Amino acid sequence: MIPLLIIKNHNMTQLIYADHIEELHDKSILQWFNNQCLNHGTTLKGTMDALRFHLKIRQKIPICLNIMQRIMYFPISINELEIWILYDQNAHIRRCDIHTILTIHNMSFKFPVDARVIKRQLQRCKTYLDTFYRPTMIASSNHIQESLVSEYLIKSSANF
Repeated sequence: MIPLLIIKNHNMTQLIYADHIEELHDKSILQWFNNQCLNHGTTLKGTMDALRFHLKIRQKIPICLNIMQRIMYFPISINELEIWILYDQNAHIRRCDIHTILTIHNMSFKFPVDARVIKRQLQRCKTYLDTFYRPTMIASSNHIQESLVSEYLIKSSANF
């Protein structure tokens, strides 16, 4: 299970899961992300460098833990809090006065930020993930390969 939110203030880091909250005492948020990246076969530096390169960004860089499983976190800053939010392609955003309500994985969270900040981060994650994962292209390329193989077999059998 992976946390939906990671919240860090100056003296504490909390991992917010769907059913409980865990505190990180023995490692920083970057150490936690690096361990997660290593568990998924990459490094924190590598994933951040790749995101910088593909998205042409330098600030508020999301972190991709697993491209195939579409596991990414994106940061937002609120006063002295650093918040990392799990990307959800079905996220729902709505404004409520000066707050933004974000619903991910069937849970809602209220943030005192403009909705455009969260929308931009969600779009960055989607753009990055779509760079590597295009199911329609995979299906059509398989179809082309099957067609070429079928055509080759038909021509080969005609020669016998």
